Amino acid sequence: MNARTNRSVKLLICLVVLLTLAALAVLWIVHSAQAKRDGELQLEGLQGPVSVFYDAWGVPHIDAASEEDAYRALGYVHAQDRLFQMDLLRRIGGGRLAELFGADSFETDRFFRSLGISRHARDYAARLDAAPDSPHVRLIHAYQDGINQYIDHGGMPIEYRLLLTRPDYFTTEDIANTMGYMAYSFAEAFKTDALVDSIRGTLSERHYRDLVPSWPDQLPPVRSSGQPYIELLTPMLEQISQVERTFPSGQFLGSNAWAVNAGHSASGAPLLANDPHIGFAAPAVWYEAHIRTPDAEVYGHFLAGIPFPLLGQTRHHAWGLTMLMNDDVDFYRERTNPDDPEQVWAVDHWEPLQVHEEVIKIRGQEDRLIR
Repeated sequence: MNARTNRSVKLLICLVVLLTLAALAVLWIVHSAQAKRDGELQLEGLQGPVSVFYDAWGVPHIDAASEEDAYRALGYVHAQDRLFQMDLLRRIGGGRLAELFGADSFETDRFFRSLGISRHARDYAARLDAAPDSPHVRLIHAYQDGINQYIDHGGMPIEYRLLLTRPDYFTTEDIANTMGYMAYSFAEAFKTDALVDSIRGTLSERHYRDLVPSWPDQLPPVRSSGQPYIELLTPMLEQISQVERTFPSGQFLGSNAWAVNAGHSASGAPLLANDPHIGFAAPAVWYEAHIRTPDAEVYGHFLAGIPFPLLGQTRHHAWGLTMLMNDDVDFYRERTNPDDPEQVWAVDHWEPLQVHEEVIKIRGQEDRLIR
């Protein structure tokens, strides 16, 4: 074997070894991030033993002697299944995506900071944390302690390994940030008002009224064909598509619910059917779990990072989630003072604006101050 052939063989062996080591490293990372489904764990703060059983569908069934123990265990298992999802939802609402993803997320963060979700979240957290002995606050803190114990001792999801980072601890403020993002998702006016205003400015008032008519006193006659409106609707649909592409997340759409009185059901028990039209995602929006203690039991669907089920049932009650999809947002064109951009015209005088300053942290760059 000549020297050249020998060198080629050595290079090939080195390449095989490197590929094998890389494959083993990937397997180790994936395996270490897998949720723990059996065995025993020691969680700090538990007052007694807690049992967690996963059924064939992957739904955790939690049995504990107290609600605090049950919610601490729920926080842990929820985190081991959905930690990255929890982190993303709180970061979107709080305007903190750029801390993970860098400058590409700055505009998204600035938009959500401008909505004031994070400011209200801080106020919400301060009010709750001021009453730590309140029963529901104790459960919130137990749930978040379970999440934070997983961050300390559990396997990190592969997303964090790829990003070379770790999540911050969860606090009460994160609940309000997540719910604020959900509220934004259902605020239809954010998606429609600007679009309708653009249409009104582009088309004539007559065409605008054809698209957005007032409610008639009598039912209008049905026209045989919508063909005359195609040329008018096509650019509108194109604008809708363009606007939606600028938003950082997909839209939640709507929901419905209905109930049947016990006197009208075949079983003699009341029936509740709830159908929230929340979009498909991977992982799913909802996290199904079952909690049971000697004094209480709840089975329901949880939002990532939220300790209480938004859809669920107890031994005596059931509830669902239905969005009204009402027009709950209005936009106003303000007249600013040409000599002072921090003043707006209010009826008969210039009124100073209330200015909020926010600092957005950006991975790999200096922090940016926005006003």
